[in-house]
Amino acid sequence: MGSSRNLRISLGPLWAVVNSPTYHRLHHSALPLHHDRNFAAILPVWDVLFGTYHHPARDEFPPTGLEDEPEINSFSETLVLPFRAWRKMFRERRDHSTALTN
Repeated sequence: MGSSRNLRISLGPLWAVVNSPTYHRLHHSALPLHHDRNFAAILPVWDVLFGTYHHPARDEFPPTGLEDEPEINSFSETLVLPFRAWRKMFRERRDHSTALTN
């Protein structure tokens, strides 16, 4: 089952008024070109005003994801992601504490 993050939808001239999946995908892009871009949740005009807007090209559909995390391909994986991150954080903290006491 696909998710909305994979929809290739353009809103044409409404781009400055309403966010689209294509616009928001750039915010989650793994490409350095898109880092720190397209923060607005609803109104892209804020990104335009603050200089963080990147207009998606016609067929621009970059890979998305987080560094050091596997690609998420299902809703259940999305639900597990925070717990995986917490587990990693607690293990790192434990390992750091153990290294300090030794």
